Amino acid sequence: RKRRSLDANAYAWVLMDKISQATGVDRLTIYREAIKGIGGVSETVCVRSDAVDKLRQGWEAHGLGWQTDTTPSKLDGCTNVILYYGSSVYDSKQMAALIDSLVQDAQALGIETLPPAELARLQSQWEEKQNA
Repeated sequence: RKRRSLDANAYAWVLMDKISQATGVDRLTIYREAIKGIGGVSETVCVRSDAVDKLRQGWEAHGLGWQTDTTPSKLDGCTNVILYYGSSVYDSKQMAALIDSLVQDAQALGIETLPPAELARLQSQWEEKQNA
């Protein structure tokens, strides 16, 4: 029987599920930590401290990967908010970085992953989908 074709996002979730099974860490935590581990998927903004909660709630309502962190600001009455984008808006390079990170984590746990040629095909399809 021919295996069902996966797209890049679906494969990322397959990997996260396998990592979750191997580690006992839930898939959402794995996803959110993976996002924080790659570059180019966040913005940092300085916000009035009394507006931080409202910004965070609005940002995080976009989806599971849309998350925030805060750091102190040098400006009085302000807080720096790091806004992480969810993978639904990633370009092909960002999605490749997410999948590569998950593949490395999976391989470190002894989890079988797709061969490099198949990964390249998935990433190419993601790029075509984003450019359509």
